[in-house]
Amino acid sequence: MNVALEPWHLWIIAGLCLFIGEVFIPGFILASLAVGCLLGGGAHYLTDDLAFAIGGFILGAGASLALIRPYVAKALGPEEESRFGADAMIGDVVVVTDASDIGGSLKARYRDTVWSLHCEQDLFEGDRAEIVAVNGGTLVVKPLLP
Repeated sequence: MNVALEPWHLWIIAGLCLFIGEVFIPGFILASLAVGCLLGGGAHYLTDDLAFAIGGFILGAGASLALIRPYVAKALGPEEESRFGADAMIGDVVVVTDASDIGGSLKARYRDTVWSLHCEQDLFEGDRAEIVAVNGGTLVVKPLLP
């Protein structure tokens, strides 16, 4: 028994391998190339011409990357961007641990660090304030009403 692979078989196998690779490397890039491989394999099967197979691959992969990928990436991606660093601090609440009313400077503990605070209104020890910005090593806050 002689089993021979024809060129269109290789296109289909490559497409299936790319679909499997998409599971491990998400982003819909490999899946878009797999669509191109399947279209190239179909074109090669129907015409037995490599030029049509390559054209089918380019058309399938290009259309998938340009038309389908943005919608799939948006549907499967995170709903809101995650914030890091100083941007992640904005909106959190701190409790003033040292106030300037007794000769100290305005300070608060945020997570495991003592930060200097800047606020336009007067704050006293024990007051709660919301972080609105970060300016170097100083948290810019606004007081929260009790």
